[in-house]
Amino acid sequence: MSISLFLTDGGAAESCSSGGNYLPIMLVLLGLIFVVMFIIPMFQKKKDKEKLDLRDTLSEGDVIITIGGIVGTVISVNTTPTGKQFTIETGEEGRKSTMTFDIQALYNFISRGEVYLAKKAEEDAKKAEEERIAAQEKAAKKGGKKGGSASLNPEPSEDLLAQFDEDNGADA
Repeated sequence: MSISLFLTDGGAAESCSSGGNYLPIMLVLLGLIFVVMFIIPMFQKKKDKEKLDLRDTLSEGDVIITIGGIVGTVISVNTTPTGKQFTIETGEEGRKSTMTFDIQALYNFISRGEVYLAKKAEEDAKKAEEERIAAQEKAAKKGGKKGGSASLNPEPSEDLLAQFDEDNGADA
């Protein structure tokens, strides 16, 4: 068998010379265009939102790294007419420097400061309290349907009151 037999075989030569079917190629191209126009920008928007959230949560005491690679502790965050700026302190003891950057220079956090952590703890406590109240209300509704009585504000026991007074420094 020689190569010329394959080329002159009727089936393959006719399909190539008849123009072929371009539908699969067009579908692949349309799929690629869809990915480029819709899927990739969706991920880019997600990244942009994360960066914006990162910049919004910047607070004093955060240890950050700038886009230039400078590591420092945020000592102030200011809002100016042109945008937000932050000042960091960097260097060793006795040789510290302060620098002011535009918020766009923030690259990432190395560790979060006490201000952020206190705010986060407060938000978490508030969320936990809301969930506890919602669970109590749900239990009260469920108990009400069964004919039982559930109280949203049960009376605290004497032990709990004594513990509360001790924690707050009051005389029991």
